[in-house]
Amino acid sequence: MARPPEVHALRTDDIPEAPGWLEKLVKPLTSHMTQVAQALTGQLTVKDNLAAKWVTVEVRGGAMPKPFAVGLGSRTAKAVMLAGASGGLEAPVGFTWTHSTVRQEDGRSVPAVALTRVTGVASGQAATLTFLIFPE
Repeated sequence: MARPPEVHALRTDDIPEAPGWLEKLVKPLTSHMTQVAQALTGQLTVKDNLAAKWVTVEVRGGAMPKPFAVGLGSRTAKAVMLAGASGGLEAPVGFTWTHSTVRQEDGRSVPAVALTRVTGVASGQAATLTFLIFPE
């Protein structure tokens, strides 16, 4: 595989006689080239690369948290995956979930995820669970 190309930022300052509209073209082009170069050189993080929302909730053994907004605008969750767990665990974490809604401060209802069952958290103990929410 060939080496990724070097990226040099395009700047309208380098072209004093450039028309004003050129900045509107150059700025997104430079941003895109930078993102492509980062991807080609392995500088992407998991968060950058997944079309998913990371949500962290605290769960107490024996109690379910309130439904939480999925943060995907009006789209609902297609899949929920456990990405991390720490705290009062007594066994591997398992969970089930369902679609729900929550009311925002402005009165709008937005798609949410409701955990219906969580196993592996010690009774009365708090655990922090991080989920990846994939959009519909």
